[in-house]
Amino acid sequence: MARPDRQIEFSLDCELLWGMRQGVGQHYIDFHVGNSQNSLKAIVTRWLPQYSNLYLAFVGNSLPNVPLEDRDLADLSGKGYQNYLDDAFMKFSSFDFNNSQSNLKLGLHGVSHKLYTDMSAQEKLAEGAAIEAILKENQRFAEFFVYPKNLADSETINRYKSRFVRIRVNSRSRLYRTSEFGVNRTRRIMRFLDSFLPIYELFCDKRPEHGIDNAVVGTHFFRANLPPVLLIPHYIRLRFGIWIMNLLGEDVHIWSHPHNFGGRNFAINLFVRLSRQP
Repeated sequence: MARPDRQIEFSLDCELLWGMRQGVGQHYIDFHVGNSQNSLKAIVTRWLPQYSNLYLAFVGNSLPNVPLEDRDLADLSGKGYQNYLDDAFMKFSSFDFNNSQSNLKLGLHGVSHKLYTDMSAQEKLAEGAAIEAILKENQRFAEFFVYPKNLADSETINRYKSRFVRIRVNSRSRLYRTSEFGVNRTRRIMRFLDSFLPIYELFCDKRPEHGIDNAVVGTHFFRANLPPVLLIPHYIRLRFGIWIMNLLGEDVHIWSHPHNFGGRNFAINLFVRLSRQP
């Protein structure tokens, strides 16, 4: 029997240019990253108050009032994005951060989307100080935290657990847990298959990778960039997955990125439809 307090929640990792790895093509930057703000606005506009909670985790540097460091701009230039260093690709300047809708909650996704697994101890201290500065300016961002690439480390998670209401982490399953060796080809293939088959629900450990009381496991990734011929079966699979998780008495947390949608109404509408409680 399902638990009566079972939750279905959603989150978006709001990254803009900050979340792009080196070598992403010009078309993707122009079309997907360039439409991130439009996609986010469309999702939020259609997310009605009676729907599930939607957590918006912003890269700190994408917030309008956060000053940018020269080294961060240099990093983006070093990745080949020197022609995109303006607000359209770097700042969520058109988002209404004063929205009072109770099921829309704000959070952070790191400061500049640098991986914590690559940071030195000194860099982690500087990152933590920058996050504290953002929270001091606007406590609403303390609702949620997501590590860049979901790569949480035990040192900082023990500090952040008292600063954020919830922290999204990977599950302990072999398929999704963090590995120091990265994600090999076999795991990538299995994760892709999980987008169409209920592998996670039937075979994976659903406990959080880090045992903190306020951890939430990202159970499903919404692949908004799929073509319609694949996005429809993906949507049906997620609907079926929600049903299975309900039978198992497990919470569901579906996540994606605004840049995955590319401003496409078809993908946006399917994502929003998932939020309607069955």
